[in-house]
Amino acid sequence: MEQEGQKVLLSDFLYIDRERIASFYAQIFGGDLLSIEKEISDIQKKGSGISGGIPQIVDAKAESINQVEEAKKEIIKLEMLLPNF
Repeated sequence: MEQEGQKVLLSDFLYIDRERIASFYAQIFGGDLLSIEKEISDIQKKGSGISGGIPQIVDAKAESINQVEEAKKEIIKLEMLLPNF
């Protein structure tokens, strides 16, 4: 019996236990259902070298390589974005 102007929602009849659903998801799939992780990494390599020698007698070569790695991780929690049921 629906009155005029009122909508019946599925959430009116079903109880949704978000904590239990998130726990089951984490156990089965190995992740957090209510967060998004974004990871950015950057690797920069710089190199320099020198070579020289006396033709047909001695050759010499020296190289230097520097590597810099940076990583950034963002975690966005979705709990605040979900409506309360």
